[in-house]
Amino acid sequence: MGIIEDIRQLPGDDTSLLGDPNCDTGWREVRAYKPTHEEGRAATVWVLRRPARFWRLTSGDIEITTGSGDEMGLLLDQIAQAIAGGMLGFRLGGRERDANPDNIA
Repeated sequence: MGIIEDIRQLPGDDTSLLGDPNCDTGWREVRAYKPTHEEGRAATVWVLRRPARFWRLTSGDIEITTGSGDEMGLLLDQIAQAIAGGMLGFRLGGRERDANPDNIA
């Protein structure tokens, strides 16, 4: 089942917006990925339905938030899988030596 189908299974908890029973009062966890590679990290995809769907990915100190649209959810789901699989990493703090492409480790 895809991530869009997964969120359709989540009940909403806020009917105050336009009477839509599938709205949320806060972020809802949709998928949590455990590391599948020794260099992977746990990653979680969240949704906030108001009723448009907004998306967030968290992994350690990293947080990516997008605008609305199912395409953004699909994108963050792929990024989360790549993080868990050790195929994508982030470097925080941006030092000058980090800008050198020879310093990839």
